[in-house]
Amino acid sequence: MKQQSRVTAESIKNVFAAFERSEAEVLALLAELYHSEIEFRDPIQEVRGRDAFIEANRRLIRRAQSIRFMVHDVVESGDRIVATWRFSLLTRVGAEFQAEAISYMALRDGLIVRHRDYWDPAGAVLVKIPGISALYRKLLGALA
Repeated sequence: MKQQSRVTAESIKNVFAAFERSEAEVLALLAELYHSEIEFRDPIQEVRGRDAFIEANRRLIRRAQSIRFMVHDVVESGDRIVATWRFSLLTRVGAEFQAEAISYMALRDGLIVRHRDYWDPAGAVLVKIPGISALYRKLLGALA
């Protein structure tokens, strides 16, 4: 009989929401929901192991004045979870970044063992620079 996952769509939504509440809560939830052999990858980093993953999130939280994840959807299918969300980060030096994103998570033993985030890092930065934003959008339009 297949083991029922501890990680659910609701627990994923709770992790995203915790970023607005407290560092301690976020890190505790990550330790609870992620496998010791987690492989995480996004456009700016690749991390292996739960301790390294938790430390990467600790650094993110400490670099931010505020972090917000607005979750659009979370879908479970067997041992896979997909979430779509919007990220908004205000750094301690006042720079703001926003991006639309999607997360793909695979479970093993009811815990997240693979987590891949897809988002556009150039768009998150370039849309904030006057003049560059229009050029970036024009370049993307030419590629479409």
